[in-house]
Amino acid sequence: MNEYQSNLKIYRIIITGLGGQGILFLSRIFAEAFTEIGYPVMVSEIHGMSQRGGAVVSHFKLGDEEAPLIQHRTADIIIALNSDELIRNLSFIKNGGYIFLNTEERLNTEIELFLKNLNIKTCYLNASHIASNLGDIRKTNIVMLGFIMAKKLFPISQDVIEKTIVQKSKDELNIKAFVKGLEAMEIKL
Repeated sequence: MNEYQSNLKIYRIIITGLGGQGILFLSRIFAEAFTEIGYPVMVSEIHGMSQRGGAVVSHFKLGDEEAPLIQHRTADIIIALNSDELIRNLSFIKNGGYIFLNTEERLNTEIELFLKNLNIKTCYLNASHIASNLGDIRKTNIVMLGFIMAKKLFPISQDVIEKTIVQKSKDELNIKAFVKGLEAMEIKL
């Protein structure tokens, strides 16, 4: 039993967005990084009707769980690369959970009040803008990954995530995108 397995906590994470935004790649990075440190991982992906632009949802569980799908009101975290897909999947978040949203603007006041009443913490970042400034909008998912990892909610080091990113993709821009996401959270804290 390693250091991570001794404090095994269950995490239920919904990753959502549109086809082409890298939802499945983001899920694979999480899965491989946590598998590397000995954490039990279960992933179930739901693809939309079209390859690009259709809804994509990944149910991602860390820890000893038997069922692959996350039940409504039990997700600890929702990672949304698209505001509309967040709204569609909002019923999954539990009271006291976290939402990480890629967006140019905040949610409307009514939704923000609803989330606040349920003690749900919402972290906003225009990751698409940061990725565009890096020269590749397709790095939005990796910017979001850095943003999330900077919050230190998971029992895994940033080094393990970086190593996994390098193993999964030889594109050096992915590490730059990850670091930009880390820096963005530091600015917001």
